[in-house]
Amino acid sequence: MCGIAGAVYFSDSARPHDGADDVLRSMVRSIRHRGPDSSGFHRDGTVMFGVSRLAVNGLADGDQPFTHGPTGVTIVCNGELYDFRDQRAHLERAGHVIRSGSDVEVLLHLYLEYGLDFVHRIDAEFACAIHDPRTRQVHLIRDRMGVRPLYYYQDGAKLVFGSEIKAIFEHPGVPRALDHDTMLCNLMRLDLLERSTFQDIRIVRPGTLLTIGLDGRTRQTRYWDFADLVLSAEPSHDTFEEAVERTSDLLRAAVRRRLDADVPVGAFLSGGLDSSLVTALMSEHGTVSTFSIEFEGAHYDEGAYSRRVAEWFGTDHHRLPVSVAEQCAALPEALFHCEHLVQQLDGTAKLLLAREAAAHVKCVMVGEGADEVFLGYPNHLSSYQINHLGRQDTSGVALRQTARHGIDHVVNEHRDIAGLVRQHGYYPMQADAIQSILGIACEMLSPELRDRAQRTDFLARHLDELGHPAGLSAIHREQAAGLQLTMPVYLFEFLGGKLEMAASLEGRLPFLDRDLVQYAVSLPAEFHLRGGVEKSLLRACARPLLPPSISERPKHGFSSPIAEGFFGKDRVEYFEHYTSKEHCASAGLFDGVAVDRIKQDVEGIYSLDDQERTMKERALLFVLSTHLIEDMFTRGPAPRCISSTASRE
Repeated sequence: MCGIAGAVYFSDSARPHDGADDVLRSMVRSIRHRGPDSSGFHRDGTVMFGVSRLAVNGLADGDQPFTHGPTGVTIVCNGELYDFRDQRAHLERAGHVIRSGSDVEVLLHLYLEYGLDFVHRIDAEFACAIHDPRTRQVHLIRDRMGVRPLYYYQDGAKLVFGSEIKAIFEHPGVPRALDHDTMLCNLMRLDLLERSTFQDIRIVRPGTLLTIGLDGRTRQTRYWDFADLVLSAEPSHDTFEEAVERTSDLLRAAVRRRLDADVPVGAFLSGGLDSSLVTALMSEHGTVSTFSIEFEGAHYDEGAYSRRVAEWFGTDHHRLPVSVAEQCAALPEALFHCEHLVQQLDGTAKLLLAREAAAHVKCVMVGEGADEVFLGYPNHLSSYQINHLGRQDTSGVALRQTARHGIDHVVNEHRDIAGLVRQHGYYPMQADAIQSILGIACEMLSPELRDRAQRTDFLARHLDELGHPAGLSAIHREQAAGLQLTMPVYLFEFLGGKLEMAASLEGRLPFLDRDLVQYAVSLPAEFHLRGGVEKSLLRACARPLLPPSISERPKHGFSSPIAEGFFGKDRVEYFEHYTSKEHCASAGLFDGVAVDRIKQDVEGIYSLDDQERTMKERALLFVLSTHLIEDMFTRGPAPRCISSTASRE
């Protein structure tokens, strides 16, 4: 795992002649947390690459960039190629000479052998840049699921890219301003595939190749899409029992591949089904170092379950008790690293846990992706019941109580199911969230943004982002929304990837293994939702390995308290400043009077149900995160993290 950055100038005159190398070094230095072991640079005319390396494979000889002498083709890469040993053997049989133990050099030779078609041959989580002087082109490539981040800025003179936006902002020719359209969509809990938090900073979409000619012409090519995978998949004829056996075999192989590293690989262990199953399979290869976080409050803490699993498998277990105050204090730094507007505190806990783990290992396996692939969220079951069975068994009241268990499932009790089915061909579950949030959102926005929000059809915007062809079932559309929108845009930015890398820790995701995903989508939805239970196939895989108290646990998302640390005697200083009427008036994004009213409501709302309380808490946290992000990234000479005790004027 690494951090990459660079620039492509479309003419020699466009390149800064004084200080271009210093600019590149500054870009790489800003993301050194992603790879503190070494740094490297490549400059060939108007093309400049830089990399900050976290050494995982080829420890002694794997420094980047890698350049192929005869052709001059150069690569920098962030991520891992999990089948690189097999790929290396194949390439060497074909006559390639690979000198290091690095998987990145293997990736370079795969490009030399197959051109850009190499992306169809690999099992990898990666984002890379390749400069091919033979074609006068640079290629930016991101993995199928978008596990590794990649951003870029382009104008008429240059294209600047980086693993994180802060690296791009180190370039003096890149403007820094919030994107208000993205802000409104994030407030409505919508994720955008290509537009980032900031104006003109674009996201390289998952499963995409962005080709940049040195003359400034760019071409974007999708090489992988979930809808295409589903529509082209040969439906499996396996019985449920056969599917359990095949899934277990594939997951076991995925874990084994992700254990292949020249450094120790640990595991995050929450005590939930997914992380416990990964821990079980890792334990077949020896003692595992596991890491778990323990929250204040019985509603949020899963410590008893993680300790049970750790004892069951005899892991080297590390517990990290975290208070609400510690989470609140860590929020500014978490936002600085995730570069995303948020409505929850969960990512701050992940940052603290990553730091604890990084003191012991360089890599951890994580359970992210299991819910998206194996239909583990309540909205999957609700969609299946509404759209495929014509009913909904779970009561609205019960669903409204899921917020306290970290399950992001908002329920609108005034659904127009028939109307939306007539309009869209199915009932999109995102409609619940939009209708429930819109009132609070419009109440607290500034007049200009309120007017824009009221004129926006957010559900249509959500469906446009999905953009799936005819033939995809309702449940697969819900699955796609999670896999291709929420997971790469929000989950990997705030609840995983970027915050793990803030601590120089690489996360590995066995549930997103290429072969496992392909098999899972070939199975009927009934296998995953058998008996009205989410993720029932995966539960069946877990039963022979885990104690029943774990394999049969109801879904409990990774969650933490929201409001407790911002109210009362221990409230953090920056909260009052960034949510004050004065700051709201100065920033011009929110109505300070309305925000103040919501703050008063939250302090007295604890007799109401989870959903109403949580919606208002999240609204406040969104205001806070928006003002913090704007301050840290758009004001001052360069992005910088503020102190949690700051009370800026």
